[in-house]
Amino acid sequence: MICRDPRAPEFYHSSIYNSAHPSFSDYSELPRPTHNAAIILSGRGIMREGDRTVETKAGDILFVPKYARYTAEWLGTPEIPCLFHTIHFDYPWQNDPLRGKRIPVQVLPVTQTEEIREDYTFLHQHQHDQGVDAFAAMSRFFGLCHRLFGQFLYEEAVSSSVQPALDFIEGNYRQTVRVRELAQLCCLSESRFFACFKKETGVSPIQYKNILCIQHTMYALAADPHISIESLAADYGFESPVYFRRLFKAITGHTPTEYRRMQSSL
Repeated sequence: MICRDPRAPEFYHSSIYNSAHPSFSDYSELPRPTHNAAIILSGRGIMREGDRTVETKAGDILFVPKYARYTAEWLGTPEIPCLFHTIHFDYPWQNDPLRGKRIPVQVLPVTQTEEIREDYTFLHQHQHDQGVDAFAAMSRFFGLCHRLFGQFLYEEAVSSSVQPALDFIEGNYRQTVRVRELAQLCCLSESRFFACFKKETGVSPIQYKNILCIQHTMYALAADPHISIESLAADYGFESPVYFRRLFKAITGHTPTEYRRMQSSL
């Protein structure tokens, strides 16, 4: 089930991007922790994922899968600004229908219908509904997923030797994780597990967990402009707001307050 609370590990968050100037974003080192589906309303962009290049134009629906490592160049001008509407979304890791599939950044072979545009507008207007009213947005969201998911180009991902550990961290990134327990899940010695994990991810298990957790707090900051840093640190299991701020800046290059200000200025 999708949760309306952006602090939960499953949610959707709607945002609108509008720029009359060129911009560049690099998600090759700090990929986004959610799936993203955007409708391009005007302007064009160039996405680069490894040796693949995907160009977008007005009328396209762009899909960026969870944890994709890519760069995005948006070529907005005063005459033709870049305007697109994005839905960021995630599921509980156990129930993610896209989990276990290798999905590239891609333009979906589906035309923007009036119904799809109305879905995006409705979800943006009602993303903060609470109580019984939230069910209308949830229903609309699942309907949009049904229309889009059948359009994905994907292949089954090859499971790695450390996949059980990756799955565990995915479902428990707010909790303390121990290398010994992760190694046991993978039926490997600690030394062998550590070496395999770093070879596949480029970082240690603890670094991977911290990066994943900080990525989710980035979305929480963008989705809820009123949540306090202290509350966010507690919700995500950090020992103190001071440690959370230090780790956030080490991973993102900005303090939580600076990052929130950057998001509100888009």
